[in-house]
Amino acid sequence: FLTQAMYNSLTLVGTAAWSLSVILFFLFAREAVSFYKIPSASMEPTINRGDLILAEKLSPRWSKPQRGEIVLFFPPESLRAVVESQGGYVGPRDLFVKRVAAVPGDVVIVDPSDGSITVNGQPFQRAGGVCDEPTGGAGGLIRQQKGKVKTGSSFVLGDCGPVSVDSRVWGTLSDDDFKARPVVKLWPLPFEVPK
Repeated sequence: FLTQAMYNSLTLVGTAAWSLSVILFFLFAREAVSFYKIPSASMEPTINRGDLILAEKLSPRWSKPQRGEIVLFFPPESLRAVVESQGGYVGPRDLFVKRVAAVPGDVVIVDPSDGSITVNGQPFQRAGGVCDEPTGGAGGLIRQQKGKVKTGSSFVLGDCGPVSVDSRVWGTLSDDDFKARPVVKLWPLPFEVPK
């Protein structure tokens, strides 16, 4: 059988191993998933202001954004400048959420008179239906654009066009800024997968 010293040593080793595994699990979980509270109406009605979403952060390391999917990203300098010029603040850990409208090789045309866009000659239809927000946020900021989306970047839009400050205003999003994909909306209930 075990002596008292052997028992104490095994207990110490077991406790240390269990503690280390818990610490490693939480470190991994912190790198793999995060919770985000949505601060704006730019993705309504798909994701509403105040919704709490769970996002996974691993897949952006090996897969590029796909047309139609929702992504979370660090704001590029051009977006930070727009937010700050409007009196807003972007924190160092803040992520933005938009939908990928065009990927490398797609030809995008933006009409600043009404904010509409065409992708590869087809009018782009925003997902999620019509938002209930009045015209505002993006008004006057949308600029004329025509060109092909370059390799390593995407053209992203909010589902609520009248208020979304998106690629129509600040240009394309670099794949390097793409950080997470939403997995599930946790609040308000019921749970649902943002599409």
